[in-house]
Amino acid sequence: MALHLLYICIGGCIMKFYKNFKLNSKIKLIAIGICIAVMVLVWAVNYIKINAAFPEAQEVIYTCEDALEVEGLNIELEESELMDNTEQTITKFTDENIITKLKKSKKDYRYIYVRLNVCNQSDEDKNIEALIYNFVMECMPSGWSNGASSECNKVNLKSGESTDIKMAYALNVPENADISKEEFHLVYRTYPQKIMFVLNI
Repeated sequence: MALHLLYICIGGCIMKFYKNFKLNSKIKLIAIGICIAVMVLVWAVNYIKINAAFPEAQEVIYTCEDALEVEGLNIELEESELMDNTEQTITKFTDENIITKLKKSKKDYRYIYVRLNVCNQSDEDKNIEALIYNFVMECMPSGWSNGASSECNKVNLKSGESTDIKMAYALNVPENADISKEEFHLVYRTYPQKIMFVLNI
């Protein structure tokens, strides 16, 4: 915001200078060129600073054969599947609230169904409710992302306990997209590291 205000002020000064100062056109153009060069230099310096402070996120990729360890929790991708329609997706769930929600969707919706197993490997009790909402589905190269309808029978885990999290993500790709060329990522975190499971579907 401060940088935008600076540009506005400089631009205003340039216009005022051009209108009011009684110099020949060549000198005016040189002065304006210098001002523009200063603006470009300020922008470039700030661009470099921002990129140095916030570099591109490094991708950390997990597959169904890997376990993601987060704050004493061991998270494994047990199942991932592309569902052809809403009715097929409903068969994966037992929670009546989720089933009712899915039934309100269009019958021809396609979903990505995911089942995670979460095990508490720490020495203390863990509440995993917030963890459930961390995960976002991402589709590349289409570039869309989506939240999920999720089911978890146990959100409070004692040491050594485990539970499954079931999630259904509505497939929100363009109609002309070739699904076979898309790659689906279950993203846990986006920055400073982009931590994600790459789905085999």
